[in-house]
Amino acid sequence: CSSDLAIATAAEGMDAQFVLSLGRPGAQLEIQTPENVIVVPFAPQLELLDRATAVITHAGLNTTLEALARGLPMLCLPVTNDQPGIARRVEFLGAGLVLSPNRARADHIRLLLSRILANPSFRDSAVTLRDQMQTLNGPAMAADIIERAARRSHVQQ
Repeated sequence: CSSDLAIATAAEGMDAQFVLSLGRPGAQLEIQTPENVIVVPFAPQLELLDRATAVITHAGLNTTLEALARGLPMLCLPVTNDQPGIARRVEFLGAGLVLSPNRARADHIRLLLSRILANPSFRDSAVTLRDQMQTLNGPAMAADIIERAARRSHVQQ
């Protein structure tokens, strides 16, 4: 996809190691990548997030929550479905920035990622969200929501 090419190109000259997971078997980029970019069809995401400083993501719910659970700021390039809403929420909460895929050129990606890395407020917000998430009892909250919804549904019938 064109954002993969733009991300790989944006990495050139940055003092950071990039791992670009293409997310499809046998996938390859048709360009020579900079030395600081590793391109793979799939990557062990959780292990990489444990070592990451920031994340570039389409803002799918799983990746977003996994990044926030580690206090990682994000550059979100949402494509479809719930991704635009999730990306805007990350931005609203101060844990990252959003770049529309149709504006995802290498210079824009480099600029926004550099801003995220240089400004500690993005990491601080992501760490605050991580800490808040750790205090929640997700299964109990989910069960409570389901029970309330079931009671309302029962009353309406």
